[in-house]
Amino acid sequence: MPDELEIAQFDLLEDRRVTESDTQVYVTGNFSSLKVSFDLRRQNGYHVLQTYIPTILIVVISWVSFWLDPKNAVPGRVSLGVTTLLTLTTLASGIRAQLPPVSYVKAIDVWIGMCMIMVFGALLEFTFVNWLANKKMTGEPSLAFRLPLAVSPL
Repeated sequence: MPDELEIAQFDLLEDRRVTESDTQVYVTGNFSSLKVSFDLRRQNGYHVLQTYIPTILIVVISWVSFWLDPKNAVPGRVSLGVTTLLTLTTLASGIRAQLPPVSYVKAIDVWIGMCMIMVFGALLEFTFVNWLANKKMTGEPSLAFRLPLAVSPL
């Protein structure tokens, strides 16, 4: 094999030049086969740059809505929340398309799921804050929101 041969996302550690030839017997006839073994190591830098850093940045961008005024910036907060959620969904589907389909939950599924929960939580937080800001206060304030008076030691 050529020395400059590279595989995307993997490092070739060792190729065992021991090859085995075999004959497979099937109903349709006899077929010869050749077996070769390769030892591969996944490159972590690819996944850090293509998956983890973008998802971290999307979650942090969704937190920007916490600093916007809840009464005056309603369209901006909603647009920011929905856009970050859709961007994260698109990124997640692209990541899943690159990985082989398996029947169990992978670590990347848990990571993306937690990122989606955080972004969706920021959107829910805005909804709750907007509801509280627009709620009409009627009657006496609740006892839960009263502060106790300080008692002087004298």
